[in-house]
Amino acid sequence: MAGNTSTISMQTFPVELISEVFWHCLYHPYNVRSVRPEAEVPVGYVTRSPSRAPLLLGRVCSSWRTIAIATPELWSKISIGGYTSNITNKYRKDVIATQVWMNRAGMRPLSFHITDIGYPLDEYGLAAIQQILDSVVSQSWRWKTIRATGPLDLMKKLFNPLKEGNIAKLENFCSTSYGFDKVTLGFDSQPFALSSSPRLKPLYVSGAPICVDFGDQVHRIQLIDVYPTLHGTLSFGGVLQCLTQCPSLTKLVLGIRDSAQNVLPHSLPAVIELTNLHTLQLKLDRGIDPYFLFDRLFLPSLTKIDLSVFDCTKTDWPHLTKMLQRSRPPLAVLDVYVPMTEITLLECLSYIPEVTELVLGGIVCSDSTLTSLTIHETEGSSSEIVCPSLSSVAFDDSSHFSPEAMKAMILSRCGDQAPETIPGKALREVNCSYMLKDHILLDPDIARCVKGGLTLAAW
Repeated sequence: MAGNTSTISMQTFPVELISEVFWHCLYHPYNVRSVRPEAEVPVGYVTRSPSRAPLLLGRVCSSWRTIAIATPELWSKISIGGYTSNITNKYRKDVIATQVWMNRAGMRPLSFHITDIGYPLDEYGLAAIQQILDSVVSQSWRWKTIRATGPLDLMKKLFNPLKEGNIAKLENFCSTSYGFDKVTLGFDSQPFALSSSPRLKPLYVSGAPICVDFGDQVHRIQLIDVYPTLHGTLSFGGVLQCLTQCPSLTKLVLGIRDSAQNVLPHSLPAVIELTNLHTLQLKLDRGIDPYFLFDRLFLPSLTKIDLSVFDCTKTDWPHLTKMLQRSRPPLAVLDVYVPMTEITLLECLSYIPEVTELVLGGIVCSDSTLTSLTIHETEGSSSEIVCPSLSSVAFDDSSHFSPEAMKAMILSRCGDQAPETIPGKALREVNCSYMLKDHILLDPDIARCVKGGLTLAAW
């Protein structure tokens, strides 16, 4: 075969195939699973870097440059910011690069990653950022992904298109704002109509007072994580709309600071079923009581619930128990701050045998709770043990335990450093009051557990 071999260079490949290869040279940070915008792009990553695609591809040869410029997909993802030196000059370059990328992307949907805008800047740097944001907003009708982190007085520009509704192609919106000031007042006077972005899958908003209007239609959104500022107006009525009109939800995280329970519909469904929801986190202020919601929820796939009901006037809250009894979910994390008797709590635990993490706040637990969690010699199988897979448990100052009861519970679950494969022997972390922690640490058996890997900390 010597002398008959042929060399097939990449230039002989079809242009379409080369374009596809070029596409895979890009860094692809965007996905639904990772929501927080700051977690998506490596520190220092800049799309206009000559050492990265697409610019790097154009430096190889004129043919590659021609193909790269003629491939709109290569220019549809733009990463800006995150600078720590020579900031103003770099933002000025970003002004030009943003326009070049958007023009070369043709009519393709655009994805923007804007990181930590707003470091101390002179007036020229601030003007450059404003110019960049104006360019980004001008293309909102082409938005596919927006991931941004920065001060609220700059970030508010990115929320205007949500309120105006010109975002039909938007699939992913994730923002983290900081530096609350007077801009929060009146910020949310116009709501974001979810119907204006029918393709939206994750909505993550932290630190901005956004108001979501769910309307009357069903939405395909899969993740909602919205925790408003002090001036946020998301109401509990909005939560109910969300749960009844977003059946594809897999994760719901909401902070509610406006009771507005008078806006609830006159008739509520007997059962509110979300078969895909695996995470539910609700923080309810001002005495908002979601009892009628939990009396109807059916969440068979739930793996984590984080529920805080502040200033509740009830002494017992059995509604969580009803939901767990009805749903029987594979719950792994139970984090609650609700008024609940020990009897109600223990009934809750009986419906979630797979739980691995317990965080109990606002519940007056006594030695009875610890006794129930203590594994006795007569309990030979995991089915007889309360929470056999428990690895972490935390009690706030509402609970009052004797040192003996706490030591007995801990030693029954990690004494003699038994392997985790034995039912009930997975305990690795305990949080309790300072005084109780310091007292039981004096016990030599507990000290051995700590030396063997147990974390014993104060709440």
